[in-house]
Amino acid sequence: MAMENRMPDVQYRLDAGRSKQTVEQTNRLLEAVSEIQLKFIRECDAHSRFEQALQVFLDVTNSAYGFIGTVHYDADGAPWLRSEAISNIAWDQASKELYDSSLPDGLQFRNLKTLFGESIRTGEILISNTPAEDDRRGGLPSGHPALTAFMAIPIRLDDHFIGLVGLANRPNGYDTDLAGWLEPLCTTCATLMTAAKNEEARQLAEIRADQRQDQLQTILDTVNARILYLDTEGRIVRHNLLSQKSTGLLSQDCVGKTVEEVGGRLDNAKLRHEQSLEVIRSGKPLLAQVVSYEEGGEVRWASIDKIPTFAADGQVDGLLICAYDISDLHSTAEALRQTESQLSLLLQKMPAVLWSVDKDHVFTMAVGKALEVLGKESQKLVGMTLEEYFGTDDSNSPRIARHLAALEGESIQYETDWNEHSFECRLEPIRDDAGKITGCLGVALDVTARVTSEREQRKTEEQWKAVVKNVPDNILVVGQKGEIRFLNHLKDGYDQREVLQTTIYDYQPPDSHEKVRDALRRVIDDGESVSLEIVGRGSPDEWRTYSCRFVPMTSSSDGPTALMIATDVTEERLARQAEAKHFGILKAITEGTSELIFAKDLESRPVFVNDAIAKVHGTTVEQMIGKAEDAWFSEASLKKTINDDQRIIRTGQSETYEEVLMLATGERNFLTTKCPWRDQDGNIVGVIGVAKDITEWKKTHNALHQSREHLRAIIESTPGCVKLVAQDGTLLEINAAGLRMSEADSAESIIGSHVFDLIATEYRSAFIRFHKRICSGHSGSMQFELVGLKGTRRWVETHAAPLQSGSDGNVVHLAITHDITAARAAEETIAAQHSQLIHVSRLSSMGQMVAVISHEITQPLAAIANFAAASTMLADQPTPDLKKLRAHLASITAQSARAGQILGRIRNFVKHSEDNRIDSDLVQLLADSLTLVRADLRSRRVIIQTDFPAQAAIAAVDPIQFQQVVVNLISNACDALESKPAENRRIWIRLTENESQIQIEIIDNGPGLLIDAEDQLFDPFYTSKANGMGMGLTICSDIIKSHFGTISADNAPNAGARFRITLPRVMKASNE
Repeated sequence: MAMENRMPDVQYRLDAGRSKQTVEQTNRLLEAVSEIQLKFIRECDAHSRFEQALQVFLDVTNSAYGFIGTVHYDADGAPWLRSEAISNIAWDQASKELYDSSLPDGLQFRNLKTLFGESIRTGEILISNTPAEDDRRGGLPSGHPALTAFMAIPIRLDDHFIGLVGLANRPNGYDTDLAGWLEPLCTTCATLMTAAKNEEARQLAEIRADQRQDQLQTILDTVNARILYLDTEGRIVRHNLLSQKSTGLLSQDCVGKTVEEVGGRLDNAKLRHEQSLEVIRSGKPLLAQVVSYEEGGEVRWASIDKIPTFAADGQVDGLLICAYDISDLHSTAEALRQTESQLSLLLQKMPAVLWSVDKDHVFTMAVGKALEVLGKESQKLVGMTLEEYFGTDDSNSPRIARHLAALEGESIQYETDWNEHSFECRLEPIRDDAGKITGCLGVALDVTARVTSEREQRKTEEQWKAVVKNVPDNILVVGQKGEIRFLNHLKDGYDQREVLQTTIYDYQPPDSHEKVRDALRRVIDDGESVSLEIVGRGSPDEWRTYSCRFVPMTSSSDGPTALMIATDVTEERLARQAEAKHFGILKAITEGTSELIFAKDLESRPVFVNDAIAKVHGTTVEQMIGKAEDAWFSEASLKKTINDDQRIIRTGQSETYEEVLMLATGERNFLTTKCPWRDQDGNIVGVIGVAKDITEWKKTHNALHQSREHLRAIIESTPGCVKLVAQDGTLLEINAAGLRMSEADSAESIIGSHVFDLIATEYRSAFIRFHKRICSGHSGSMQFELVGLKGTRRWVETHAAPLQSGSDGNVVHLAITHDITAARAAEETIAAQHSQLIHVSRLSSMGQMVAVISHEITQPLAAIANFAAASTMLADQPTPDLKKLRAHLASITAQSARAGQILGRIRNFVKHSEDNRIDSDLVQLLADSLTLVRADLRSRRVIIQTDFPAQAAIAAVDPIQFQQVVVNLISNACDALESKPAENRRIWIRLTENESQIQIEIIDNGPGLLIDAEDQLFDPFYTSKANGMGMGLTICSDIIKSHFGTISADNAPNAGARFRITLPRVMKASNE
């Protein structure tokens, strides 16, 4: 380094009496400055020159000791001093060791509360000739030589404060003139400090450059690719180990040669020299060039990137070549492409639905042309649950139960009907690589008609990038604690500055942290190379699978590091899973259907048949593959089949047709679809077909046609009116009976008119509502009066259902109507007789209890007579006891009321009245019924126990009819208890209710019902009593059913007969 020897113009203030000694000192100072500068130029050793300069400072100033230091600044901007030369004034062993250990790097002074610290803070010359009295002093360590005088001179360069000279203990002290006189030497020190700083920076840059070169070579050698770096003439400048192995040459043999000169496996056609020079000339990269080559007798595939590099001036200064072995990926993609091609072709020709359901019962896939038949769209079905789609959460429902069985590992095969189409279905469990069931796959083939199913193909391509920034692998340099110090590229959603402040553990699930920590320990501490597979975030919202390699690196200034190379293997795993899934689907389709699936070569020989074909021909799949078909067809049928095959192959067009073939097993009808079979290049290599045996369907179709003709004849001859009515009420069709009922002379005179005009006015609005309900898809019946065209009124009953008319999907009203005028009159007569029968039944019940009821009435009448006699006697006394007389009269009144209540209940019970239903409290009605039978119960020594709720239980009933049922059932229970000892006759009555109904149970402890009597107990004239008529329970049943309730009987556990009544509950209105 050249350095000017500049001497500033120094003015010396010399007294008139300056001595010759002063002149000599000045000359010595200037000579010393020149000597220091010359030696630095020759030796570039700043440390020795600082020592020399310090000695000059001490000699020319006659100072005892001193130092020269450079000023530095910490992270907060605070200055501190590092010594470059310092007098050794060690005063004890500790201070001597401190000086010795700090000599190479210098002593550091960070406490600036000292005299020299004051000079650093102010940037000014500091002189203190009485330090002990100076407030700016900071004190001296124990044992330090005494400080008698001190001067600090700042060293500046271009107005920048870069250093400090400190001198101490000059016998006569220091002054500013002396400081000015020393300026040449201070300037020399400033030059030395600048040069030393530049040299230190240069050495540090060289060290870091060497480290970066080592790291780069480690990266290159670790990357799983052949990497070359060429100069602008196409000669190798740098390469990695893998490329060295591919050429078979040593490192020194490759450098400086072209790729053509080196040779190797990837030569000429792969890494042509002319092609490389063209990329260098154009400056345009050539990426993802896929080539094949032979290695060990095996064809391999590689993807080559050629990327030019540019100098600072924008000119190309080299070429980076990366070659990646993609043989395994190429083979997997090719196999998957062929599998998808064959599977897609089959699915497009078959009327099928494919779906999958996960463990949570959610549809994750639904494809197939037959979805149109179900009226569903794939995007609407996916995401629905089984329960939502089938409209029930009952696990015993057959459709849900089948899926649950498949999710448990069973293979399910069944048939079902959907939307007037028949399907053959198969369910198979889906398992992952570990064999765990993750869902189930369903296949449904439409065996009613042939449709095509389209499936999309998914093609994946990977583009290999250049080394470091262009390599597709994720390359990271990580520290001992996993901190990320370098990464080659980022995924969308990440910021590089933020990522460099995180660790690799921030992008991994917690369960993999320990595994990665162990790998880093083995790499950094033991120098091993470790490979493992982990899951990490490819982006903030996506998890990916990576194959990672950890290799040791040379330690940097930031501490030990490891190189981590993460290869994304997610797509490879998905490709294998997709291939396995597609093979499973193909197997489920071909083996789980009754349709005949086949593939033939160009000579019409079978190369694939499913079990269904072999079954039709009465043979096996193995016996049919590759064999001529003359053993399974008649001569004519064989000729037709071969002609059809050759026509498909010749025209390249798909065809669907019906055909009749004579097989060895007999004549059969088929619906056949054939299409050309093409290879991956589009060449026709045979024919693929699907045939459905429709022999039975044809028979059914012919029989159906005959049935329709028979049905038309039946409709015309039926006595009921059969008609079709359009949605607007227009009559479309009517049979002969309908013409007679409507009093029309001919069909032409009434068809086209509105049927609403034939409905009696009072029923017309109801009929219109009924008609609209039928046309909206509901069935129903209705009774109303019909007025014929000639004015005749008659009661009719119509039964109607919706009917889809033609292919336009319009719904019409189909009805069969009968004249029920006579039946209606008969029903009214029967209803009157039934009401009379119920009344008679009540009278009969009261007749059976007349003796007991008579006793009940006699008791209050006798009491009235006794109290009346006593009252007369009291009245006849000279001084009547009025208090007793009033008591007797009160008792007479109470007994009269009691007799009146008994007679009122009997009168209400036996009187003949119309059905009068009102909202009634059944608890109160039960209590009133018990009052009616209490005397009978007491006479028969029967004990009744009740269990009624505290609140009212409201139902809409006729109170008298309800009491009749209760009295009848209690009376029957008493009859059943006659055989029991008198002390053990029990009846229990219990009332319970829920939100919708009220239940009443009447239980006795008698012998119970006969086993064969429960089903006929309520039939008319059935009785188990010797003198019974068999109508009581029948009437009870009719009453309860007329109240929209139920009545049943069985034997109660550990008791006798149990009768159970349920009635609809009336909800009480809220007061809120």
